[in-house]
Amino acid sequence: MMLMRKSKIVVILIFLAGITFSCQDFNEPQSRVVDTKDYAYEIDPNTIIENIDHGQKGVFKPVPFDYKGSVSVEKIWKQEDFFKVIDTLAETIFPDNFMQYRLDYLSADYECDAIGKTPRRIAAGYNLERKSGDTGQRERILFITIPDLGYIHVGYKKWQPLLTRRVTMDRQDIKVPFEEAIEIANKIGGQTFIDSHAEYCHVDITLFPKPGNKLVWQLRYQGPVINDYLEVRVDAVTGKAHKKNFWEYLFNK
Repeated sequence: MMLMRKSKIVVILIFLAGITFSCQDFNEPQSRVVDTKDYAYEIDPNTIIENIDHGQKGVFKPVPFDYKGSVSVEKIWKQEDFFKVIDTLAETIFPDNFMQYRLDYLSADYECDAIGKTPRRIAAGYNLERKSGDTGQRERILFITIPDLGYIHVGYKKWQPLLTRRVTMDRQDIKVPFEEAIEIANKIGGQTFIDSHAEYCHVDITLFPKPGNKLVWQLRYQGPVINDYLEVRVDAVTGKAHKKNFWEYLFNK
């Protein structure tokens, strides 16, 4: 029963990340997709970080997309661990040009009773724009890691012509990683929300770069119904945090 529940979760999480991926494509309404690829790998979330540090090969095992793994995760993954894993995997899949891609999306989500442990999902999007004369193309890569399923999905898409420019960020500018951002948010209302939602609660934390190189984590504490939530923003550089209501969020104040 637990395995079936987890297999459903992986489908849902990949679907939601796919929605994010697709919605971002809408910035290119007149472009056409010219290439798309998908990859799936089994990993051991408890040993992969140490194995990578020791230069061990074979830590990524190709699997079908309907892979149904189940792992008891004892290793606590932090943001730097996630980047280490996807950097290593990218060297295998995209050995020639991954260093040219720039990060434009980072997210994680937790069950509220598992905050402080490994996120149930971690995802990152990378962007590469190539412009030549009046035309060009955009390439995007999306990494989705689900540690308790021992699973990584990688999606690649390329479309042209290049009509808009996407805001990206430098990883080294993120001074407050997601595991610290959620601790900060908990201190200004997040923990109170968690304590009052023992029956159901999860937290999504997302980082989109904004014009002017402003980096702000957006955290959403979600209760059992759609309108039962708390939103908190944490500056990814300074750690300054505040709660925002719907209208502030809508008008980006």
